[in-house]
Amino acid sequence: MTVGVVGYSTSSHRIANTSSSPMGSVPSGSTKGAVDITLRSNHSDDQIDLHAHVLQSLTVELPPVVIIGQSWNHIADLELADPDHLSPGRIDILIEADSYGLIIIKPGVITGNPSQPIAIQTVFGWAVLGQAGPSSITAPAHQGHLISNLQLRELVSRFWEQEEVPASHQDSLSAEEAECEAHFIATHSRDSSGRYIVRLPFKSNAPPLGYSKGIAQRSLSRLLHRIVHQPNLHHLYTEFPTEYESRGHMEKVQSPTASADVYHLPHHGVMRNNKIRVVFYGSSKTTSGYPLNELLHVGPKTQNDTFDVLLYVRRHRLIFTTDVEKLFRQILVHPDDRKFQRILWIDDHSQTQEFELSTVTYGTTSAPYLSGHTLRQLLLDEGHDFLLAAEPFEKGSYVDDISGGADDLDPLNTIANQVEEMYLRGCFPLAKWNSNHPDFFKLNLPHQPAWQCAPDLLKFTGQYTQRAAITKRTILSETAQLFDPLGLISPVIVRAKILMQDLWQEKVGWDDILTPPIIQRWTSFRDELSQLSQLVIPRWLNLRADSSKVGVHGFSDASQVAMAAAIYLEVTTLNGSSTSTLQLQHVPVSLWTDSAVTLAWINSDPMRCKEFVKDRVQEIQQTSPNAIWRFVSGKQNPADCASRGFTPAQLINHKLWWSGPDCHDSTGSGMLQESSWIQLGLITSKSC
Repeated sequence: MTVGVVGYSTSSHRIANTSSSPMGSVPSGSTKGAVDITLRSNHSDDQIDLHAHVLQSLTVELPPVVIIGQSWNHIADLELADPDHLSPGRIDILIEADSYGLIIIKPGVITGNPSQPIAIQTVFGWAVLGQAGPSSITAPAHQGHLISNLQLRELVSRFWEQEEVPASHQDSLSAEEAECEAHFIATHSRDSSGRYIVRLPFKSNAPPLGYSKGIAQRSLSRLLHRIVHQPNLHHLYTEFPTEYESRGHMEKVQSPTASADVYHLPHHGVMRNNKIRVVFYGSSKTTSGYPLNELLHVGPKTQNDTFDVLLYVRRHRLIFTTDVEKLFRQILVHPDDRKFQRILWIDDHSQTQEFELSTVTYGTTSAPYLSGHTLRQLLLDEGHDFLLAAEPFEKGSYVDDISGGADDLDPLNTIANQVEEMYLRGCFPLAKWNSNHPDFFKLNLPHQPAWQCAPDLLKFTGQYTQRAAITKRTILSETAQLFDPLGLISPVIVRAKILMQDLWQEKVGWDDILTPPIIQRWTSFRDELSQLSQLVIPRWLNLRADSSKVGVHGFSDASQVAMAAAIYLEVTTLNGSSTSTLQLQHVPVSLWTDSAVTLAWINSDPMRCKEFVKDRVQEIQQTSPNAIWRFVSGKQNPADCASRGFTPAQLINHKLWWSGPDCHDSTGSGMLQESSWIQLGLITSKSC
């Protein structure tokens, strides 16, 4: 919408960041913000609520000329939304296609001759569109598009969040998160079989829902029209309601009524490997302008960080993996809340039928929280009988995936057995068992595929598609897709970050044409990434309970363009009889820097330093009170690799990065320890 409309409308305003291309040769520029507006009909009490971006201008006046001498009898007596549609007029609001269902809610289309326009009934009256008759006037075609940078902002956030070491503990919950937690604790229950029943966590100040059935009906019509021309998709889609009903995950509504106190979920199917996954859309807006998802709590985070899970998986010589089969659908939703999970489908006679989903539903904003908290509740309720299952759940699980480990086969089997029995107490069957030991007891089951993991290595894989245009936007997008949560290839990825830094310093726009040198740097970097497939990294950190000595060594470095930290384990293994579990938090820690000045600051009284240095020294001393700080030369500092950058070919066989330095202590008395150093993977690397 235009700035002028905002000036005389009643609306709520907030900051937004989007850019729009010229429409009708009128430059639109960047938005001035975003507003929530209400449009009312001049002919009835109908109204709709919309979310709009504010632009200085939208397009030229439409129609471009006065249309005269037309006689369209088929629309002559209609109550038009725009009675002056034959005269040029200013366009102040463009309504997106996503809101089409809110406007075209009355089933009416009137047509005339092929050379005449048609009329469509809307909440505002009849809208006229189409050809206005033969004309010798040649008018330029107008087109435009809106590019939202909100997704780009999320991409930038995710790009930098990957660089942060995950916090070990969240000190407090927000008010909404605390309300959500209290709601779950007070309302969850279990049935006679042990299965959990949860309530949907509605916000206490949630706005009212509007009607949603009409939107769901139109979505179903589009879906049926699409799948009728795709026999394989049609066959798979018709199987989905049968499977849901047979499992008790969906029930037919006996007396369906149109009401604002229920919610109908539009749905569609996603095909992958000749299988279909039905996705439900809880963000579909109702006639009040609010979808179900805006009324529900998202809830606090319940899953472990990928970073922590991967470190846990590397600790044990033998590991197993498994996952919960259809996690969301193993948790029942309370019968009183199922009316908010209604869907439409057709019977054998192509008549529309209404159903209620009876389990936690993918596509609702609270589903990840409800499933995660339910599993945590299972550990609280049943964990006392399965003590060995606690560690795989608390440290080796991520959403519905579970991993556990041990040094030998017998304890590995015992742990896996306890994990399975505990999950079955809550009616969570486990499937897809795998292990790196061929005699793992779950691999001896009939039709159970074995995990081919010899040698037991970590590898980087990926496919890189060539893009026609290379812009700052595409460079950021592709860089953020380089998934390396442990930072093992930080020396390579930092080169892309430095390139992004250069683009910002040159004030390059997101979609500007880049200079040939920049394009060459990026294409060379991207082409070299395929060499990472040659990189192999031992999964196991060579840790055992009988390791006679384990030490943690951290290195840091900063160059003109980036800063980095790298952490290594120093492991000395001897024969011994110890059977206790190794806990890394109890091992000695040495921290190394190649700056003698920094080392002097850290080992001194911070009160003697200037304010800027004092604050940082105090934080370092409080964060690592038991660490021993040492000096390492710049040539022996592995963090230097990640602060300056390597090509994949340089990284693959770089001894300093993968095996650590030949470190000497600060007194120069000799080797610190003649033992193996292992790249732990706790790496951070940032461009400055």
